[in-house]
Amino acid sequence: MKLNARSMVEGSSALLGAYVQLLQARAVPMGLIGVRDRDKVWVRHIEDSLRAVPCVPPDARSVADIGSGAGLPGIPLAVAMPERAFVLLESRQRRAAFLELVVEELGLPNIEVHCGPAESARVHADLCLARALARPVAAWGLASRLLEDGGSLLYWAGRTWGERDVADLAERGVDAKIQLEGMFPWQGPLVMMRPRTASR
Repeated sequence: MKLNARSMVEGSSALLGAYVQLLQARAVPMGLIGVRDRDKVWVRHIEDSLRAVPCVPPDARSVADIGSGAGLPGIPLAVAMPERAFVLLESRQRRAAFLELVVEELGLPNIEVHCGPAESARVHADLCLARALARPVAAWGLASRLLEDGGSLLYWAGRTWGERDVADLAERGVDAKIQLEGMFPWQGPLVMMRPRTASR
């Protein structure tokens, strides 16, 4: 079923519109968003981020976006779910500065920006997010250090996601299940990863 991202964030369109303008004006020149995506920011990045809203576990109160880059998917999801606390983890100073600018400009009190490697972050989250970060096993390796007991990783998989990825994770004691298939040919599925001992 195709999700209407605008309806999911009713009342937040002004914030997201301002964010899109910042992405076009600042993130594109910085190389955080491809030049070819300048006029496709809403569909390619905002809607692609927001399709995760129904996949977020109800009891996940703290969320960490690993390798946040331009703030995707963390910022759109924080706008859509203001009752949850988000941490945007970004190792590069210029990118972290852009994230700080966005948080200040949009007035988002539920977002904190951490500049530094995810490996050294003193963050404990119920849910981690990984979009355009790394291969599945590597992404889980980063997330597993940040997750509370029973926590999970929501992973934006590529179009090549398949049984080999599931098997590689299973060898490391991780269950991986597709939560939502891609809606467009360029999208892969959203995959939830959890330790096999997790009881959620």
